[in-house]
Amino acid sequence: AAPARRAGTLAAVIGVGHAGPVAVDLVADGPHAVVAGTTGSGKSELLVTWMAALAAAHPPEEVTVLLVDFKGGAAFDPLLVLPHAVGLVTDLDGQGARRALESLRAEVRHRERVLRDAGARDVD
Repeated sequence: AAPARRAGTLAAVIGVGHAGPVAVDLVADGPHAVVAGTTGSGKSELLVTWMAALAAAHPPEEVTVLLVDFKGGAAFDPLLVLPHAVGLVTDLDGQGARRALESLRAEVRHRERVLRDAGARDVD
């Protein structure tokens, strides 16, 4: 069973360890992550599991994702049906990738202005 959702978190259960469910919380654990491994080690599967778990635990009003896959895009196809997915950027569409990057830059600038105008140093 999924853990009870708490306000102010973006937690998602991504697996089960020796001590029980293993969850990652993008608020408590930080907004950045690195997933590394050799070819075939399950990086894409982990990311699909994580995004699906986030979508199951949180409504699209709380979390949205722009999927970026520079291996052709097939790995994230199953996630495109989620209302949380705002799009998929692949290396197969260079112009689309450039537009997505510009949109992300604009969103970051917008959020920085909102934080500055609110007198906040960060989102906490």
